[in-house]
Amino acid sequence: MDAAATALVPASDLWRHQLATRFAGLECVAVDQVEVIGTLADNTLGEVGVHRVTGSPQQVRRTPVTARREPLDLLKVCLMTTGEAVVEQDGTHIALGPGDFALYDTGRPYTITLQPAWSCLVMTVPRASLGLPDRTVRQVMSVVHDTRGAGQLLHTFLREAFRTHTDSKATSLRLGEAGVALLAGAVAEHQPRVGDLDHDDLRHQVVAWIRQHLHDPDLSTERIARALLVSTRSLQRLFEDEELGVAGLVRELRLDAVRRDLDDPALADCTVTWIAARWGVTDASWLSRAFRARYGTPPSAYRVPR
Repeated sequence: MDAAATALVPASDLWRHQLATRFAGLECVAVDQVEVIGTLADNTLGEVGVHRVTGSPQQVRRTPVTARREPLDLLKVCLMTTGEAVVEQDGTHIALGPGDFALYDTGRPYTITLQPAWSCLVMTVPRASLGLPDRTVRQVMSVVHDTRGAGQLLHTFLREAFRTHTDSKATSLRLGEAGVALLAGAVAEHQPRVGDLDHDDLRHQVVAWIRQHLHDPDLSTERIARALLVSTRSLQRLFEDEELGVAGLVRELRLDAVRRDLDDPALADCTVTWIAARWGVTDASWLSRAFRARYGTPPSAYRVPR
């Protein structure tokens, strides 16, 4: 739409169009008979979307029809900076004030009532990127979160990220991953205790914990079991149907992390030894053999232009 045509379109229609375009068919309706208007600034960091949204009193809706027509597999965070919001999904109502945030699932219908004049920071992340089982995701979506502790770091990230631009795909991806890690930390206190998890949920929790501690060179099965307050045998039973087992999972995740760093142009000047140590790998001979077996070339030759 060119500038001349835009000037003839009512502000409320422009706002509705912008919401629907940026947020996969999201609709809005007036509250208190006030014209619906707003502003939106956004950025994309890897698979993560970050946005700053402001507006008049209104209700935004992802309807059942839209959810079916435009299916998504994203979780969305709404962090209020001014004004108030009520997030409604699956019969749960979460009231937010400045400094509060909530998670909700864009794959299902939801409604958010925002008033009076308001502003918020929004983050969209692939559901799988949090590394949390469905039960845990449902639990963290059912409560209010605040911006104390890790939440404050998430707030700072969102405040700056929507206006942080880079031409480096690798840098953008890393920043997005950092945002997901901050979100996971901010909601951690609402995750169920390990002893309350069923078999599949506990396995998801173990994998998530291992990913967060790959840098530890002493990441043994015993160390993982102690940290998660389970016996070594119980931990091994969780993965007895998996080909790799616990130790094999740690090795594979480390190889993936080293390969990812070797692909990153920002780390082109870093030695293989430094990158390996960054992920808890101190045995150069093992790394060379395992990396060659997995990727067909030793790590020292992997990032040479081919």
